[in-house]
Amino acid sequence: MVLTLVLANAIFLLLAVLAASMPHEPLRLRILQGFESGSLPLDTDQDFETWMFGNECLILQMLLNQDDSRLRQAIGPRIYYRADDQRQCRIVRDLALHGRAAEAVNSFRYTRYWHGHNAAAAALLSLMDFATIRVALTTIAYGSLALLAVAGWFAKGRRRTLAITMAVVGGTFWALQDFAHSLGSGPADTVLILGFAFLLLRFGRRNTHDGFATFCAAFGAIVTYMEFFTGQLPIAAAFLLPFGFVLAADSGAQPVPTQPWHLGLAGVLAFGLGAGVTIALKQLLAYLIFGAPALVSFATNLQTYTQNLEHIGIQGSDNHLVSAVYALGGMIWKWGKVLSYGSDLASRFLFLGSALAWSGAAILAWRLRSVAQSGTFLACVAGAAIVVAWVAVFPAHSFGHGWFMVRMMLAPIALGWAALLIETGRLAQRPPASITPERVAAG
Repeated sequence: MVLTLVLANAIFLLLAVLAASMPHEPLRLRILQGFESGSLPLDTDQDFETWMFGNECLILQMLLNQDDSRLRQAIGPRIYYRADDQRQCRIVRDLALHGRAAEAVNSFRYTRYWHGHNAAAAALLSLMDFATIRVALTTIAYGSLALLAVAGWFAKGRRRTLAITMAVVGGTFWALQDFAHSLGSGPADTVLILGFAFLLLRFGRRNTHDGFATFCAAFGAIVTYMEFFTGQLPIAAAFLLPFGFVLAADSGAQPVPTQPWHLGLAGVLAFGLGAGVTIALKQLLAYLIFGAPALVSFATNLQTYTQNLEHIGIQGSDNHLVSAVYALGGMIWKWGKVLSYGSDLASRFLFLGSALAWSGAAILAWRLRSVAQSGTFLACVAGAAIVVAWVAVFPAHSFGHGWFMVRMMLAPIALGWAALLIETGRLAQRPPASITPERVAAG
């Protein structure tokens, strides 16, 4: 497992250097073409579009601001900025037109992430224009969901239910129509979906779980490589726990009662290990090249993300528990419409329906607690709790960036319906009440 993670991070470094080596002139012309065609807008009216295109322009800056050292550019690309982030695309246009950031007042080295999106963007921009990229990214994202659904269809038992529910809810209520076309979120979303599709292809029909932990560790490293703190990490961890549970529970031999929990938790821990090692190695490289300021930047931003909501202007939320509750509820109430095609009313029905699904699953799980194959409901609860825990740890970031962090709710929504379907299936398989073990023994 350790060798796998080291090899993965070596590949990440190579990809970062290759992205930093992208020829400047073709990139500059491609960016100007994007502005001229309107595929890359300078100004937007909606918050989530402002963030989306602002992140895209950050990515374009990291590719455009070339350095004397490709390694330095790969590990800590330079970013010019103003206090108003909405000016990011104007700064990129100035850089592409004049070679300087006329509206920028400062700069910094963006060392906090691996910036896997840079490699994806460099590859796409070398092949096609922005309008084509929008179509390609959206097509690939939905195609990945189709692959997940197909892989789930051919999986066994409860693995099929989990996979198909994830694919259906993801295709319907994950706002891919708004986010998949973006260089800042589309590649990361696709990697997340493909990871689970490959997980199903490898473990969907097998009764053995050899290599599951190693797969989860590599998956954690890859998701972290693509992560822009946009919610893919908690979503992946939330689904891995119940998947590991049912993988062990559905094995041919009757498992020890605790074995499914051991595998589910082992998968999440391996995923976390892969993520942690990837973050640590990136920060080590940043420290070796840029010194202590790189680590200070990482720690300062991490502390900012974990602050109470009072620090972002929400009065009466100086207590962390209150902040966590407010962040979760406020994010859903204010930004749930992102998942329901911009409709607040549809958002209310979406989350009400999910709550009813969880309630129904809980009732059935209690009634069937003595029937075989129990425990899946609690595994789904534990998976959904990972998203809640993420919000509790990072309330300021989750609420402050609620227009995209609300997409984390994909996991609780999908797992609620998956739990209901699984428990309903168990109810259908339950022997009639008149057939008791004593009567079977008596013939």
